[in-house]
Amino acid sequence: MFAKDRMGFMPALYLAFMDELKPDEKTKFIACSSQDDRADMIMNHPFVKEKFDMIKLSDRKDNPKSVKAREEGNHFFQEGNFKAASNKYSTAVAFADQGGKDFSLALANRSAALQRLSQYERGILDINLAVQAGYPDDKMYKLLERKAQLLQEQHQFEEARENFKMAKKHVGNSSLSSSKQDKFVSDIEKQIKKIQNKENGPKYEKANTSNLEFSQIKDPNPFYTSLHNCIEVKYTKEQGRFTVAKERIPAGTTVLAEDPLGWALDVEKIGTNCQHCLGQISVIIPCPSCTSVAFCSVGCKDTAMTGYHDRECGLMGIMAASALNNFCLMAVRAVARYSAKEILEMKFDLRPPDIEHGKTQQNMKLYDAGDIRNGLNLVHHSEHLEPDEIIMRTLISVFLLKCLKQTKFYEQCTTEKDEDLFITRVIYTFINACPANTHEIHVLNTPTMERWSPMAEMKPIGSGLYPTAALFNHSCDPNIIRCNVGRKMLSVTSRDIEAGEEIFDCYGLPWYSKTRDLRQEIQTKFYKFSCSCRACSESWVTSDLLGLYSVPDLARLVCSCGAVASRSEGKFVCKCGKETDPRSVDIQKIRSNVQAAGEKLYVDLDWEGGCAALREAYATLTQQICPPTLEYFNLQISIWRALWMIVGNKR
Repeated sequence: MFAKDRMGFMPALYLAFMDELKPDEKTKFIACSSQDDRADMIMNHPFVKEKFDMIKLSDRKDNPKSVKAREEGNHFFQEGNFKAASNKYSTAVAFADQGGKDFSLALANRSAALQRLSQYERGILDINLAVQAGYPDDKMYKLLERKAQLLQEQHQFEEARENFKMAKKHVGNSSLSSSKQDKFVSDIEKQIKKIQNKENGPKYEKANTSNLEFSQIKDPNPFYTSLHNCIEVKYTKEQGRFTVAKERIPAGTTVLAEDPLGWALDVEKIGTNCQHCLGQISVIIPCPSCTSVAFCSVGCKDTAMTGYHDRECGLMGIMAASALNNFCLMAVRAVARYSAKEILEMKFDLRPPDIEHGKTQQNMKLYDAGDIRNGLNLVHHSEHLEPDEIIMRTLISVFLLKCLKQTKFYEQCTTEKDEDLFITRVIYTFINACPANTHEIHVLNTPTMERWSPMAEMKPIGSGLYPTAALFNHSCDPNIIRCNVGRKMLSVTSRDIEAGEEIFDCYGLPWYSKTRDLRQEIQTKFYKFSCSCRACSESWVTSDLLGLYSVPDLARLVCSCGAVASRSEGKFVCKCGKETDPRSVDIQKIRSNVQAAGEKLYVDLDWEGGCAALREAYATLTQQICPPTLEYFNLQISIWRALWMIVGNKR
């Protein structure tokens, strides 16, 4: 529950608490009959009570810091270092109280730097926000002139002329002398004359709709808001919840498009990435109340404020200082999508986890990824926790409750002790659910957007808890692949899936990247199961050990009956009694088809044509040769590369 590479106070506080905890207290804790009793014991322990009573959220606006940053920005601006000036002005914007003059001044100054950096649209946005924030009327003439110039650069000549005219009117409210006002008016008239007869050009380039097409499931499931209708969810005691294809699903079909219930931006990305969509920030839009949260757009800010951030506002600073990891941040965000009052009203619906919850059945309730009840019913393996781990997670859940007590999460809600303990239990359940159900959110760092580059590299930017994606079981040889569009997860079929076939995701450990023994070790430790997929049962080698081969050297071929023909004494004999002649395998055609599919997918970025070529290549390969082979690996990696290049997060 602690971040590996960050320093903070919670790890030290936990160790100090364990030293304070007497043997009889620990015995009593373990013997508690419920999690509420454990939380109550920790909440009222003298050591914890003393420390947690001192918690004060201090992540608030600071006008003196804003003024200082703005002055530093002015210095850089005068030197001609507009990028540094813009950064300082952004700091000034973040720290300024949005109800005061300093906020509008910081925005106006940043718009000047953005004008020099040719970020015209963002400059206009800053000017509009500055006006809304009460920019001083005696300075308004200059701001309106700047807006007109920015509109002119965007070929929005009609709006530019209107703003030039308004600038002429407002100069009369300035403190300029009469002669300077006359000169300003004269300069404005010259600028108007230059664009007098020009007509507006197009406002925006044609939008790229590929992300939208992928993000929308063509045939939505009536029971699951994030799933394709071709999928149903089943349950058995051995498999738990799992997903099955109701019909044949072609390769390249988007079967899941899901926003997370709870998500966390990596602490190192705070300020550079949007807290809501996790996209790269070019010009920050700050939270109206705290200083640790930034957004990439007004739209993201408004959605976040109404959806969750208003109830968690002020926490990010102390969370970063605590060195708690993303599991804890995700738990807070999932809970903050509701108010304390709303969670308590659902108290009787938030029962202990139901391991069959979510399976497809008649008259079932809608399975919505944003519903806290679906998150709380995920598998969490708490029965495997050691006593010290239970103490640590309980301590953290109490800490998070104490923090939420100081936010609007508890606004207009007075609670009794048992109600606080219930909310603590909800937080504790989410903390336990996250390790086995979390997916990292990535961005692809690539030197070119035109085709896949060998220099491209995946980088994590955060984590998300996806209740619907968690219904997919794991295979080291999955039949779906994932990518991120913002914080949304897309799952796409990587090969044809037949009706009745189970749909498998990979929990980050594909057969070609890690050895079987290492995969099994990690799966047992974190996911509490031992994988028995084909790649594991047949001990497939990793891709770095695959190379060119001659067909007679392979261990297995595919018999004409469809079964495996294993090599024995130089012959490939199937259980059906037939012998397969290796000379019947057209290896050149297989390799040619695989290469053609790869070129269409991640070189040409032709999704439809590439998926058609992929299906043909799979057919010729899997009807003759058993995996693992280099060709089999290349097909899997080709569609994955194409998906990320066409729709995934990139920079």
